[in-house]
Amino acid sequence: MSKKIILILVALIVVFSLVSALNYFAYQYAENLDISVESSSKSLGALQSLNVSGDLGIFPESWQLVFKLSIWNRNPIDYWMEKADYIISLDETEFSKGQFQNVMLPKDTRTSLPNISITLTMSEIAETNPELISTALRNNGKITFKISVNVKTPALLLGILRIGTAETSDDFWESVRVVDSISVSSFNWHGENRYVTECHPCDEMTGEFRISKMGEIVESLEAKITEISSDGNEVVIAVQKLEGELTSYYKTFNMSWQVPSSLPVDCIGFSVHLQYGGVEVWSASVNPPSLKLVRRYTLNEALKQEHIDLVFRGTGYCAGDATKLKIKNSFKVSIDLEIEAGTVLINSGSGQNMIVAETTTLRIKPELELEFYIESYCLDLHKDNPSLSETFNIFLGTAEYSEDAVRLMQSLKDVPVEYKSISGVQIALWVIIENPSRSEVDRVFGVSESSLEDAAWLLSNIGIDPNQKRLFSEG
Repeated sequence: MSKKIILILVALIVVFSLVSALNYFAYQYAENLDISVESSSKSLGALQSLNVSGDLGIFPESWQLVFKLSIWNRNPIDYWMEKADYIISLDETEFSKGQFQNVMLPKDTRTSLPNISITLTMSEIAETNPELISTALRNNGKITFKISVNVKTPALLLGILRIGTAETSDDFWESVRVVDSISVSSFNWHGENRYVTECHPCDEMTGEFRISKMGEIVESLEAKITEISSDGNEVVIAVQKLEGELTSYYKTFNMSWQVPSSLPVDCIGFSVHLQYGGVEVWSASVNPPSLKLVRRYTLNEALKQEHIDLVFRGTGYCAGDATKLKIKNSFKVSIDLEIEAGTVLINSGSGQNMIVAETTTLRIKPELELEFYIESYCLDLHKDNPSLSETFNIFLGTAEYSEDAVRLMQSLKDVPVEYKSISGVQIALWVIIENPSRSEVDRVFGVSESSLEDAAWLLSNIGIDPNQKRLFSEG
């Protein structure tokens, strides 16, 4: 009896050992199946954007993701895969799962399984799971899918008798780009090769960007320049493509643009918006505008403007700060008013007419009324000084006065200060206009030797020989 039991035990041990050996070889063959995963993506639909904590993600309406599984059979014989189960998940959420069945795996060959396609609806994710986009932005625009694969192959005895199933499993992590990003580190307006914060009509302007990208940004960027009205509304007035290729490092891009000569009354400045594929990725400030408008006018132009009121009035003096200008700016922007040297002011009363000495540009802020003293000189030796009650009209020309009077005024900007005394300028002006004698000038204006010397120098400076004039020749 004991021998029978021993024989049974020996037989069981032999069978168990044989089965174990066969399963060992079966599993060893299964382990020689190398699984690999590749992925590709295709964008579908128009681009969209989402600002997450200051970082702007750019993405298409959806992504068509394709995962490609393949198996390399490293065994010396052809092998048969009964089935392969897969699960594709993201943050514990299953996106796809399925099974491939009955695939022959030739020896020493990589066999591709049918593609697995997933549609990732980014517009929906932006609404329901913006954290996913934020995570992608922190990871160079990519999210990582987990692909779990379990391959089952039959364990055969002598190649024909099935004795079980051999399995091999593996997990893969595949990063897929789903979000791009554009960063503007700085933007500055330039005019005449210097930084500016304001402009005048007709100015040539340059906008300088420093931009970098993340992801596969391939299209050109467009700069859209807008005109900003006083109520904050914007009107597009120019669109320009930025030339050059974006890189992952900051790179400088420029746009050139001319401020329009004619602008609506309510225009207060300009802004710039950067677009990629129809999506705005950056913009300059609108309130206040990044480039403030300052309107520029000559006296002639200002006189035609309903929003500018000008009144020139006498001060009681005949030279120096002898004219006062009262100006009211009703625009919602500052104005620069240029008063040109040689401008003739015609007295509305019986007092002297005046001429402006040096070219001056006055800055008047929006909706403000100010008064300025204007350096000017009397044109009529024998008339009284302009009184405080007398106003002036602007004459666009020399009136009946000599053009040399205008030339004298326009020359003053370059005259050394030691020759530019108020009395010297006034005497030189009267010499040009009336060629008076010494006694005529003395009756209305004290004449000193130094003022005569200054007057002679000023006349010579514009090509007039003082010795040919009565004041100097009659002694």
